[in-house]
Amino acid sequence: TMQDKKEDQNRFMKWSAVALSVIALLVFLFLIRFERYTTVKVMELAQDEVQQQQRETACEEAPGESYLILQKGDESGEIGIPLDGTVASTQITAENRYLSNQIIVQIAGAKSDFYKDIVISGNKMQVRDAVYHMEEDGLHIRFDMDRIYEISTRYEKKQLTISLDRPKDKYDKIVILDPGIQHSDITWDIATKTKNLLEEKDIKVYLSRKEQAAEQECNIADLAGNIYPDMLIGITLDEDRDAQVLGTKVQYDGQYFTPGMTNVMLADILEHQVTLAAEGKVLGIES
Repeated sequence: TMQDKKEDQNRFMKWSAVALSVIALLVFLFLIRFERYTTVKVMELAQDEVQQQQRETACEEAPGESYLILQKGDESGEIGIPLDGTVASTQITAENRYLSNQIIVQIAGAKSDFYKDIVISGNKMQVRDAVYHMEEDGLHIRFDMDRIYEISTRYEKKQLTISLDRPKDKYDKIVILDPGIQHSDITWDIATKTKNLLEEKDIKVYLSRKEQAAEQECNIADLAGNIYPDMLIGITLDEDRDAQVLGTKVQYDGQYFTPGMTNVMLADILEHQVTLAAEGKVLGIES
């Protein structure tokens, strides 16, 4: 109904205002230290038929790595990893490397021989490769996934179970922050502090790169296509000797829009909030 649409739009505008206010605050804190021209870019093997998992051409087995046997699990979106009875839950860590579509499980005290003929349960459509190798701190298992997943784990009956959820099924609001490479330390600080503040407001934030990245680590369009964010905001800094170009400019994509708020509306809000917080100069918005 029109009333429902209006309420949805009001809710979207409300959380957008929170997100943009936080971004504006962080930009202000850094602009008072760096007088630079700022651009903000708006943007399955049958159950009784176990086989060695086939390699994908995109992934090569590294020296010392061995492939795990993958057996089809159910359709619940879970990976089941049997564990040696001597392994405690406190010896297990799981890391979600979403930029490379990988899940890394580290098991301290585990023995590689235990996994030589062990079967891992999972959906072949989700898990493209599963390999393991030993390091000084224990056994490392790497799962190469078909896409980005949010993960949660549980330990019971000598098995570690990793639950897989698509981000949009788990989070109500999602933002991608894309800190630029130029002046990467500054843009990284702005992005990470913004991420922490937004996530305190239950807004999930993904970053497009790691801290020390010398270049963009992922295709931003692929990242967005995996996650389906509500907002994609780039943060870049540039320099100019001409004081007349010191200020805030917002670029936006005029081809796409979010229901309830077009990109030009978002660009206008960003420009206004950042400029107001920084007490700076408006350099305009452009598509």
